[in-house]
Amino acid sequence: MVYGDAPSMNYWKLFVKNEPHERAEINHDERLIEQYLQYLTPHPASLSPKEQKEQAQAITCFGIRDWGKEPFEAGCHIWKPGILVDQSIAALASFGVADSISQRNIHICGEAYSDFQGFIEGGLRSVLTVLKHIN
Repeated sequence: MVYGDAPSMNYWKLFVKNEPHERAEINHDERLIEQYLQYLTPHPASLSPKEQKEQAQAITCFGIRDWGKEPFEAGCHIWKPGILVDQSIAALASFGVADSISQRNIHICGEAYSDFQGFIEGGLRSVLTVLKHIN
């Protein structure tokens, strides 16, 4: 999944074809494969044409969803009212279940479980919190 916010969302919206855009467009525009690879490959110019073709063939399904279009026009996670956010984040960062409660080997992170929801910064901050708990 590629997530983008301004200004990259303006770049990706050129690939949204259907109006109204009511659901993800799956396997509609094959130019997306090339663009995904350009976006995700650290040094795309260093790949040979054969490597580029192999990477493209490895993508078996692709799509695009613009959450900025109606009926959503935006979206983000928020904590429910009354939740003690700092305590919840600490509990999710490292815990165990059932017979392994003392092992604390389950870790949850992401912008949805952060103190900065809706932004990549929240996801990165939650990763840093989780990493402190992993040996």
